[in-house]
Amino acid sequence: MNNTDLPDFELLNTSSTDTDWELSDLYAIQTQKLVFSNRNAAASSRFAEPVLLEELEQRISDRIPTKTKQSTSWSMNVWKGWAENRNCNPMTGFEEFTCVPVDPETATIKELDFWLSRFIMETRRQDGRPYPPNTLLNISAEIQRHLREMKRSEINLLQKNGFPNIS
Repeated sequence: MNNTDLPDFELLNTSSTDTDWELSDLYAIQTQKLVFSNRNAAASSRFAEPVLLEELEQRISDRIPTKTKQSTSWSMNVWKGWAENRNCNPMTGFEEFTCVPVDPETATIKELDFWLSRFIMETRRQDGRPYPPNTLLNISAEIQRHLREMKRSEINLLQKNGFPNIS
């Protein structure tokens, strides 16, 4: 391609009044002033360095006791076992929602409402006896904890990828 094939461009003449108007608008915008100080090292040691998101997530994970993590894992296994068993039952196909989500975090609120009530009524110990009410309450709380942690993880993942805070 030679220079004769390029289109002709014309520079627009900008008047000084347009520039003045734009500058006056910029002055009207409020901005935050950064304040820097020359404090000594002893005074600045009061505050730690900024925490990275990975470190914050690790601290959140570490704050959960081991027993609680084990209990949540056990409760989720009870749910998954029940969901897989329920999905093999032909009656499930005739329910309002025809499939139990094995991972409850993939379910809608309506689906969770529908299936959690059935889960509480239908789940049993391995020997077939019903769970005591307190155990059912604990299982429900652990499923709720799992869902809350999954939501927090999803929000953190979105924020890492540049999405705004949606919580």
